[in-house]
Amino acid sequence: TISFYVFANSIKEEYKDNTYKIAYRASNLINKDHLNQYLEDGGTSDEYQNTKNELQAFCNRENLTLVYVISVDTSDYNSFTSIFNVVYDEEKDYTPWDIGYKGQTTNEEYRRAYKRIYAKEDKRETIFRRNNLNNHAPHITTLIPLQDSNHDVVGILCVQRPMSEIRTTSQLFLALVTGLTIIVSVLVSALSYKFFRKYVVKPITKIAKEAERFANDTSKTNKILDEESNKITEIKND
Repeated sequence: TISFYVFANSIKEEYKDNTYKIAYRASNLINKDHLNQYLEDGGTSDEYQNTKNELQAFCNRENLTLVYVISVDTSDYNSFTSIFNVVYDEEKDYTPWDIGYKGQTTNEEYRRAYKRIYAKEDKRETIFRRNNLNNHAPHITTLIPLQDSNHDVVGILCVQRPMSEIRTTSQLFLALVTGLTIIVSVLVSALSYKFFRKYVVKPITKIAKEAERFANDTSKTNKILDEESNKITEIKND
């Protein structure tokens, strides 16, 4: 149990780090100074379309569920506006948002993450979602700030990956540990049986047999003595 817990946390941390590196590479495809311009133009510029195509190719190449860029309403962090949104080609559970789409912040965890990013308190945020997924698969989402040339946060890049790799790897590890535990348990039980049989059971059995033999010999001796005593008594009486 301890080894599985340590392994699961280790692979979880590695997954977080890898997802952050993927998000950072994706951010290099985006011209951060033009995010507001993209919204004003409605995504009609060639630069916007080229960037979107590059993000789509990147999403497919890295087997990501989603890659999206949003501008968050910093008055309360309860809503956002979509700038880029691409979905893995084989992913059927998501419909891409159009540029300018306005959505509500998913939950309080996301709201706090948005706030920390815009306040430059964190360079990245990671959110694991396993529950309340609206029929979507469990996933990890890494969020990183997008800063313009003035180092102002002008948007957030989000990369979403399915957690199937974590689950599969953990299950394989659990199966391996369980198998090894059973094998070791059988070996230890066999060795323990031989040890106790040789050094505990056999000596006790030997002592028990000697005690039984001694008791039998004592009984026979007492019987003989009784017979001799009876004979002596008969002779005296005669």
